[in-house]
Amino acid sequence: VQFAPIVTLSLRNNMVLSVTARLDELKANILDDTSVFSDSRNQGIDELFEWLHAVASTTSQGPVLLVLTFADKVSSKEDQQTISDTIAKELERCKHVLLDRIVKPDDGLMFYAVDNTRSEQCPGVQAYKAKLKELCEKHESVHMPVPLSLIKLQDAVTSLTKPAS
Repeated sequence: VQFAPIVTLSLRNNMVLSVTARLDELKANILDDTSVFSDSRNQGIDELFEWLHAVASTTSQGPVLLVLTFADKVSSKEDQQTISDTIAKELERCKHVLLDRIVKPDDGLMFYAVDNTRSEQCPGVQAYKAKLKELCEKHESVHMPVPLSLIKLQDAVTSLTKPAS
């Protein structure tokens, strides 16, 4: 709950971008050439790169964090490293513009592996939060005064795009 303002701040100012994908789908796609989905959706490496291309085409600055969920289904460090290596090789092969903007966690992977079943106790969640907070605090706009009226206006406009609950 304490972390929510940092996430809101990062989204509000486009300072840090997070791209999320399913680790179990990447494992199925990369290691087994299958999918975890029974329909024709492919949410593997191709879809991850579609999102990365979209980020690259709409932003020109700011760090990018890759967050892969369902780490509880891919707990093998060897499998995670293989997936990380595949992502890195593909980024290098196509000389992707985001290659230098992706912020890697301290464990050396290309992504933050998040165990959905452990939430706050997950080391991947903790590392992601710490890195996001660090990156946001370094950004110059964090220390700029913003009139409350502007924040209220932005929140009102943002709420118009969300479906009523």
